[in-house]
Amino acid sequence: MSALDRRAPPDAADPPRSADEPGDATGSTPTPVPAPTGQRHGRRGVIVAVVVAVLVLGAAVSVGAVVRTHVTDGAHPNILVVMTDDQTLEEMRALPRTQRLIGDQGTTFDQYYVSFPVCCPSRATYYSGQYAHNHDVRDNVPPLGGAGKFVPHQQDTLAVWMKDAGYQTASIGKYLNGWGEDGNISPPPGWDHWFGLIDPSTYNYFNYSVSVNGQRYDYGTRPEDYQTDVLGQEVVNTIGRFSQDGRPWFVSFTPLAPHVEAGRGPRRSGRRRSRRRATRASSATSSCRPRPPTTRPTCRRSRRSSAT
Repeated sequence: MSALDRRAPPDAADPPRSADEPGDATGSTPTPVPAPTGQRHGRRGVIVAVVVAVLVLGAAVSVGAVVRTHVTDGAHPNILVVMTDDQTLEEMRALPRTQRLIGDQGTTFDQYYVSFPVCCPSRATYYSGQYAHNHDVRDNVPPLGGAGKFVPHQQDTLAVWMKDAGYQTASIGKYLNGWGEDGNISPPPGWDHWFGLIDPSTYNYFNYSVSVNGQRYDYGTRPEDYQTDVLGQEVVNTIGRFSQDGRPWFVSFTPLAPHVEAGRGPRRSGRRRSRRRATRASSATSSCRPRPPTTRPTCRRSRRSSAT
């Protein structure tokens, strides 16, 4: 397949089209796929963990230990991990639905630790269950870090453990910093389904590329190409497909959001800091400046056209 092939990947949220093709400016909200009948509240129920990137790391070692057993029918739950990028704990106030649908149901974290607060080393710890001095990923870029630095460890990761334990496995979103820049976009070992953002386009909310099980697909600038929506719908599609199988599933969802988009906004301390709003956002939107947890928010209500 050509690197510019724009045909829709299997089960993609929206078929990629060129930037000048018309699209629905309103967008839509994905409809969650319910669990199969008889499983919604059973022992195979869904365990959902919504985490800031560093919060998930505390579970990495224990998950690796637990799944090294054989799966028996009904004994293992389905697992969905949602890892956001560069999100602060304070920003959880902007996610009332997440708090209501997940936090209020009992999935919360009141103890969380990070051993190496840098993106690529922390992600390597999530996948390997090891500290940085063991997996040897100590930076986001070579020679001390980046995706290539982790390659020697890819045969012994969370994905491999879960697959060996009888789980269906899927990774959707960002992997390790720099992944795909060398032209190799084949899925790492252990993943049954791979929908991975390809660097350096990972840091674009529009005009980005993904590897779908090793095949490249390019997305444009239509409202429905908004990266977070595409990735979220892919999660819904994947869970729906996996749920038709009798085996449990493990889905790792790692969107770029709310990380700043590359090259947008004024420079601050040498970096461009800006987040691009989904064009399908409601016309009544809220804009709030970050604040310390002990102060009241400074917000304003604004009216925006859905096409802006």
